[in-house]
Amino acid sequence: MSEQNTALQDSLKALLNLAEFAGYSCVLCSLLGFFSRFDVIPFDLFCHFRVQYLCLLALLVVPSIVRKRWIAVAMLSTAMVLNFCEVVPIFVAEKPVGAPVNRTVLTLVDTNFNSRNTNFDLLQSLVDSSGADILCWQEFSPAAESWAKTHLPAFKYSKQIPRNDNFGIALFSKLPVTSFRVENFSDVPIESIVATVQAGGKPIQVISTHTYPPITGAALYTRDLQLKNLGIFVRNSGVPTILCGDLNATSWSSSFKDLINDSGLKDSRQGFGVQPSWPAGLGPMMIPIDHVLVNPQMQVLSRTIGSAVRSDHFPVIVKLSI
Repeated sequence: MSEQNTALQDSLKALLNLAEFAGYSCVLCSLLGFFSRFDVIPFDLFCHFRVQYLCLLALLVVPSIVRKRWIAVAMLSTAMVLNFCEVVPIFVAEKPVGAPVNRTVLTLVDTNFNSRNTNFDLLQSLVDSSGADILCWQEFSPAAESWAKTHLPAFKYSKQIPRNDNFGIALFSKLPVTSFRVENFSDVPIESIVATVQAGGKPIQVISTHTYPPITGAALYTRDLQLKNLGIFVRNSGVPTILCGDLNATSWSSSFKDLINDSGLKDSRQGFGVQPSWPAGLGPMMIPIDHVLVNPQMQVLSRTIGSAVRSDHFPVIVKLSI
């Protein structure tokens, strides 16, 4: 055997070994993600990449099959099934065909616009093209407040809390609003807006919120506390509710699942796919952390990711039958 062939075989073996190691790494990360309930940052981080694990495992199991490494095949296949069970239900929920008679249809746009972003013309185009009735805006800056005064005349009802950091927030509505409340569901000063909106003569509650990013152990606790308090608040309110915002958690986070259970709301993306929204521009590494949760009696007629507004988040557009 020539030295060239030997070198080629050695390179191929090294590549296959690397693929097997990558497969084991995906298995480990997949399993650790199921422990996100324990409020440990790596566990919480690992739970957000279910789609990526599923795709990688489907590719990485092939070299193990070719090499007849059956233990590796079994491990990778098991992890693949676990991720499959987490991801696929988001795609298979039944979609409504259309709006029932005598119900109000409204369109809500939720955007984390980025506090340093000044490309307001892109947001204007998005709002106009979507026909938004309600606009929920996170990272609402003083510059955004100045722009909104003259560029959103159709939204006659609004509550605006501009801030110089990343936690300014605003809610704009074309529909009549009978009350605005400012609530803090966290242990740090982060405001959320609670609006009582009249939709077709019926009151609904719209909550716009932005949780603290879980970059430290204390920040992870703060995010989870906010999600917990939001769930309890919605459950106790007794009013049909739409909860939207940048929750800094994906659908696979234990804290997000607890929010669904505590609040009694449903995830609007059910039946419409994962729809990742952050970080914009990273393609296959994007994850879905921008959410719109709705009362189970509301029908989600459509849910889409809006066009880029040069934020690090893509907007979410939801059409509802109330």
